Amino acid sequence: MTNQKIMSSSFGSQLLELTSPSLDVSSRSTRNTILQSISQLIDDDEDCRESLGRGGLAIEASKRCSSVHSYKRLVTVIQSAIIAELAVGSGSGEDTSNLHALCHALCHALSQSEKISLLDDCATAFRTQGCDTTKVLHETFVAVAAQQCNKDGNNTVCVAYPALSLASTMLTQMGRPVAESRLERLTRGQDDKQQQTTNNNGPSSQDTNATNKKLMEIFLAATLNSSNTFPSSAQVQMAHVFLTCCVTQSSFDEQLAPALGLKLRAHPDKVLPLIETLFSSFVASSKVLDVSSQLNDDNKGSANLLPSIMKHLKSNKIELRTCAWKTLIVLAQLSSGGSLSSVELVTRALCDALSIKGGGVGGLTTSELRAGAYAALEGIARYLVSLDSDTSSLYGDLASDVLLALAASLPKDKNSATATITTASSSGTDLIAKEVGMSALTSWMQLSKRTSGGYDKALGYLAEPIVKYNVKDGEFRFRIGSSLIVGIGGEAFLESIVIDLIEKKNIQKGLETIVEAAVKKHASSDVMPQVDGILAVFLLVLYKSAQLKFTLPASASKAIAAGSTVKGHESSFLYSPSLLAAARSDTSLNYALHRIIALHTKTACKLSEGDEAAKSNVKAEPPLVRIIEKRLTEGHGHPYSAATRALAVCAANPHNPLPSNVNSNSYSSIRASIKTIVTYSPISTKATDAILFAVFMEVNELSMKNEDAQACVNESRSAREQFDPIDESGFNKLPATRGKLSKTAPHRGYDPTSIRQLVKYLLSISGSNSSGITNEDTMWRALVLSHSGTTMRSNRRQRVGLVGHMLDVIGDAVIPFVEKKSGEEETKTVDGLARFIALCAASSRLDYQPRKDKGDNGEDDKKEEDQPPLKKKSDGVTLNISPSIHEAATSLIQTLGGIAGSFDESEFEEDEDEGNMKAYAFASKLCTEKLPSHLVEHLADFLNVVESLTEEDVALFMSAQGVLFQPGGGGAAEKPGSAKPVAEKKKGKKAKGGGGGFNAFEDEEWERQVKKDLAKK
Repeated sequence: MTNQKIMSSSFGSQLLELTSPSLDVSSRSTRNTILQSISQLIDDDEDCRESLGRGGLAIEASKRCSSVHSYKRLVTVIQSAIIAELAVGSGSGEDTSNLHALCHALCHALSQSEKISLLDDCATAFRTQGCDTTKVLHETFVAVAAQQCNKDGNNTVCVAYPALSLASTMLTQMGRPVAESRLERLTRGQDDKQQQTTNNNGPSSQDTNATNKKLMEIFLAATLNSSNTFPSSAQVQMAHVFLTCCVTQSSFDEQLAPALGLKLRAHPDKVLPLIETLFSSFVASSKVLDVSSQLNDDNKGSANLLPSIMKHLKSNKIELRTCAWKTLIVLAQLSSGGSLSSVELVTRALCDALSIKGGGVGGLTTSELRAGAYAALEGIARYLVSLDSDTSSLYGDLASDVLLALAASLPKDKNSATATITTASSSGTDLIAKEVGMSALTSWMQLSKRTSGGYDKALGYLAEPIVKYNVKDGEFRFRIGSSLIVGIGGEAFLESIVIDLIEKKNIQKGLETIVEAAVKKHASSDVMPQVDGILAVFLLVLYKSAQLKFTLPASASKAIAAGSTVKGHESSFLYSPSLLAAARSDTSLNYALHRIIALHTKTACKLSEGDEAAKSNVKAEPPLVRIIEKRLTEGHGHPYSAATRALAVCAANPHNPLPSNVNSNSYSSIRASIKTIVTYSPISTKATDAILFAVFMEVNELSMKNEDAQACVNESRSAREQFDPIDESGFNKLPATRGKLSKTAPHRGYDPTSIRQLVKYLLSISGSNSSGITNEDTMWRALVLSHSGTTMRSNRRQRVGLVGHMLDVIGDAVIPFVEKKSGEEETKTVDGLARFIALCAASSRLDYQPRKDKGDNGEDDKKEEDQPPLKKKSDGVTLNISPSIHEAATSLIQTLGGIAGSFDESEFEEDEDEGNMKAYAFASKLCTEKLPSHLVEHLADFLNVVESLTEEDVALFMSAQGVLFQPGGGGAAEKPGSAKPVAEKKKGKKAKGGGGGFNAFEDEEWERQVKKDLAKK
């Protein structure tokens, strides 16, 4: 007996240790050792199972769990104990109390965790047991659920939901899926009698119906009890297996729906979220259930759910309005088979609430209330669009009525009217009611017949701000921008709308007016981006791509054609710096900009290949995306056209026109636009070279700007806290470095993933495509960009991916590119690659030349003070190398080194498939023969510069910004050696300029310039 007590005490301590949060950070071997030890005790010792079940040890352990991992370990232990009890025959005899206690403890732990994944894992484990065992488990879990429902207190009620789910799982294993509808059985060629005769070992149909009814009574007792203590949505979700398997059409109509209707009218604020959760579970499981008979009071015994839910769209509580429109969307999706009657009932009820017929007391009279109806209509439209075309086409007449209601209701809403609505993907956000309505309008236009009256009214609503253009009201920008951003039909649907607008509503003249206004405003001031102008140009180009015979207005054609020149940003608003800056953050501008360039390039190519009649109407214009050979030869920083730079801006900061919760390829990404441009551009333009050159400069410039912003933020503690306040509440006790300007952020002013994917595509077409890379400088820049966003500290998984990708690039693109050269030119090409990589990794600017001439004393003939200032090209481009390019180059060196380290010359000589080893040999030659010498040159050069720094140089660099540094004063050390005359010279100059006094402005300017020079060193 003493030994049993000692063992029981040891088992309890091990179990409590297993559920401790501290074990989450322990090694996997430590956790597995403890878990195996406990599992062995459970299998061998009945007393341990008794203490775990009837002893209450499992319940006590579940109260100590605080993480999903601790719950998972505890559930595994209890599950093993239940299986062990069943193995020794517990449950078949008279004493089943310990099995009951263990099942109760398991449901208690699952309920406390609120993790559906743990419940599903348990169901899977129990499903493998024999038929007799599953029957015992089913009866035990039913008893656990029924017993807990008879007790008072909301905490005990929660145990019923996982118990019902596990009981339903066991019932399914005993025979057949319980809630399988007649429609599903008929689909497989069975009826009720056949189903009963083919499952002789399982429960009969009569027994199944009785079991279903009993389980539904337990569920209703747990959910809608007389004490009016309702469970949370997370707790009810633990019954999702029961809701999926055991709720039949008859049990829903006769038991569940009437009870929900009564409680909804009595306690709407508590029951409405519950209804949303229940019906969402039905939709998520693709359950065939028709709720249309329970929506209105037309049918005898109806729960009258629809009016009870609709009235809460007018509630003063935001939470009730949110639950109401979400529940309406779910109700519309619950229809049987091919019938969609509930869709029509819910949709027409919403239209009546928005229309004049619903005015007065029962109508939605404010934008705040109408926002919920708009959101519900949008959700229903998205559901219908997701169905097959035959089903969705049945609702053309309904869509027309919805569009009539929306076209009449939307003008009442102003942009300033907002409604705080909780979306499905977030806890809460501020939505503009008009935005939601606009999204609903464009969604229902896809379902409507293009000849219907509702579609015509919707077109009129879109055309109104174009025909009656007023730049101050912003309606054109809102309606067209919203159609572009939230329209789920994609560019094909948008193209059909544009065709109808131009051909039916005659908006061409209005679009020309908008473009001409943008041209005039840009000529007077280019500070503000001309958003309306670019949207109007996009609509015209989109129509042109569909109707090739259409001639673009002169103002639009001139604005687009300016992109073929270097100074197009000065003459056209489409490529102005202000608009490019706005396109980096605005989705509609970003999308419209790269699509204008892509569609215009494709259209020009098609026209040039068309018949002579079409050619005669086309004025020859230079291609938009191209390399300027003269500027490239002269070494300019931007040797490409203005349109090419606009593409680089869109590529560095891509935007998805669709909402984050919508997955679709209906819109063309920036990569698709660049693919179109590369395909349709003439080979002579060298479009691939131009794009890669522009992307490299864009990434470099964005990283430099990001570095400057980061330096300002990190200049002082107050600046850091102002930019990113430290939250010391809750678990955030330690200050965390976060945000897009933090050193740990992968985003350094651009999207590295987008850049790497784009470069990967352009490199892939360079080996076998005539439109690929042709210039050496472009190839080297592409290799560095292929590692953008990575560093030498990248994790092993990422490095393995980089190595594999680089092997493909070397074999498919680099080696064929190098082999086009011959003899000495090939050697120079490889040496040029090594020189550029070393330059990006070790130098401070792209035009830097290592100093090789030494004096008699081994020192440089030129002193640092005599070196020319930072060199700028004639186009004003500073050729500094950004930290992002530095990190990418060093990461590339590490990748090449990893490839070179795997090269074995003896295997290369014996390998018959030389193509498999050429990449390794190339990387080995590059890393052993070329790169080291160039890196050493830079290292030796910069060591001399570092050694020339004085103490005062360092003190000046480290001094706080905004505080004037005093040489030799204020605690600063005296400047030794040759640095003293420089300080005296500066001091004398300031005294002379200030009449012998102190001139703070000149001192600050001098200090700022010196700091910049020191930073470059």
